[in-house]
Amino acid sequence: MTTINRTPLPLFCLILAVGLIFVPVYAAEKYLGESPDLAVSIKGTNEYSPGKEVTIVVLAENRATPVERIVSADPGQWADRPTTAKLTLLELLPGDAPVLIKTDPQMIGDIPLGSSRSVPFVVKILDSAPGGTYTLPVAIQYTYLSFAEQVGADTQILHYKDVNATLALEIKVVSRVIFNVSGVDGREICSGQEGDLFVTVQNTGNLVGRDATLRVVRHGDSPVIPVEGSAYIGNFAPNDSVTTKFRVFVSDNAQAATYPLDVILQYRDNEGEIVASNPEMIGVPVLGKAEVSIDPAEVTIHQGLSKDIALTFRNTGPVTLRSAQARIKVIDPFSSSKYTAALGDLAPGEEATATFSLSVDKSATQKDYALDTEVRYRDALDNRLVTSPVTLRVAVVDRDIIELITTNPVYLSIIAAIILGAVYVYYRRKNSGK
Repeated sequence: MTTINRTPLPLFCLILAVGLIFVPVYAAEKYLGESPDLAVSIKGTNEYSPGKEVTIVVLAENRATPVERIVSADPGQWADRPTTAKLTLLELLPGDAPVLIKTDPQMIGDIPLGSSRSVPFVVKILDSAPGGTYTLPVAIQYTYLSFAEQVGADTQILHYKDVNATLALEIKVVSRVIFNVSGVDGREICSGQEGDLFVTVQNTGNLVGRDATLRVVRHGDSPVIPVEGSAYIGNFAPNDSVTTKFRVFVSDNAQAATYPLDVILQYRDNEGEIVASNPEMIGVPVLGKAEVSIDPAEVTIHQGLSKDIALTFRNTGPVTLRSAQARIKVIDPFSSSKYTAALGDLAPGEEATATFSLSVDKSATQKDYALDTEVRYRDALDNRLVTSPVTLRVAVVDRDIIELITTNPVYLSIIAAIILGAVYVYYRRKNSGK
């Protein structure tokens, strides 16, 4: 037979109570089931236009639900609550949206349960952004009190957990006509003159621009200045391509180069509102001035005499001189019975020779004179223009006896008469001798 020894019940209870008093308390979780719950939204409007730089205010809100489960100990003795998002860092990302984020990640600190923080981000909506709804990712980092341990009577160990999450914001880009300048053709645009400029634009957006008008506007202090700077397009549908013509003037001091000009598209949107695009800068090729050279550049004339002068004019400029006509500007002591001559059309690099008659007074001082020569011509717009003057140096010198005799009609007549007389006498004697 087996005998079981039983401890009397009163004694067992006494031993158990003493044991509970002296047995040390080991680690125990105090908070369970709570954590931050962050959400983001846009404070204010979320609708933006292409080409604009805007400030998007992101509202970060802690929407955690208080469902704390406490096991012994007083939770009020802990510095942090498990529902508080601590050391929160917020970063707005472009994702696949046609935007440029200009603000760095923002540290916004702690967000307790039921609280929120407003975080501004500077965002550029790209000029080429098609209308539509886009998602901007929001990267968010924070830490929170995951659980706590009680070690002994006076020691607590708090355990924190790091969180890296990606939330999302929606923005709307307003539909706009997006145009692209696909061609610029400046036909014989020279400094100091007017010229036609042809600009080709294409609608690369997804909106029909009604009653569209294309304008060119002077860019800063550019020497290219619009004279006729507006062209009506009408309804400008997606993928449409239109070439428009403008008249521009180029300042006289402009060198051969490419100069800026702004292009602006104005139209009515779906609501009937007039919308003007941001200026798009184009380059206008300027060819420089029409110029000529002459050969020879220096001639000699004797006092009191006349001389035919043959000058070769060469087109050294960048454009064709149409219906060109050369001219010498005659000043005292010179005179001329023929001071203009037709050259025809002269393409760049071509040349033509013209003959002028130039006389100098017999009382003219013997020295070098400067006479201006120029070429009048018509440009591509059929405007009558004049090249910059080219100097012809004329040296007036004293007459020698040979030059005096051979160039004076009276003396030449006397010499001719003497010669004829001598010939007559010769033949008369010869015939008499027979």
